[in-house]
Amino acid sequence: MVLTPHAIVGATLAGLVPEHPLVGFAFGFISHFVLDAIPHWDYQLDFFTTNSLSRGDLIKLTVDFVLGLSLIWFFAPALVWGALGGLTPDALQFVYQKTGSRLLASLQRFHLWIHAEKKL
Repeated sequence: MVLTPHAIVGATLAGLVPEHPLVGFAFGFISHFVLDAIPHWDYQLDFFTTNSLSRGDLIKLTVDFVLGLSLIWFFAPALVWGALGGLTPDALQFVYQKTGSRLLASLQRFHLWIHAEKKL
């Protein structure tokens, strides 16, 4: 799934507890995996085949990330923590790919397992 829906859903869930930003972050984080379990469209990134970010990857990710956070910041800045929670699992995939961190290995396995196999 592209990043913008993860940010918007995370922020929306954080809106349930606007006085608790860390709980909002957790809601966003968890929502990421729920959304990934639903069949959806993804854009392709060279990173996952070459292990390096291409210019095209950087453009796609930057536009998607900025769009998602900008929408949240503009309409509801208090909910940015939820948006960040919704984006964090994908960021951690990049960290895992580059570092092979044993701390992230279980999360990476779960992320791959929960991700819908059917693509739209």
